Amino acid sequence: LPIYLSVGLPIITIKSKTISHYFNDDELFYYDNCDMNSLVKLIDRIMVDHNLLFEKRNKNKELREKFAWQNEKHKYVQLLTELSN
Repeated sequence: LPIYLSVGLPIITIKSKTISHYFNDDELFYYDNCDMNSLVKLIDRIMVDHNLLFEKRNKNKELREKFAWQNEKHKYVQLLTELSN
């Protein structure tokens, strides 16, 4: 998902524990993976209300900073350092 954020694409995904750990409900578009009609309805909603798309794109700008490699690499190096001790 961070790859999509890095190029400014709003994300449509299912809700899972892992995704919910990293993202808030208002940062992504979610649909019910048990109901494909929910995906169709979501896409239709986005097509009708372009403001939804623009709101998510603006949120993505904030998220790009959060997940930027310049910020994440410090966490990664720290984790590797802790594991190697």
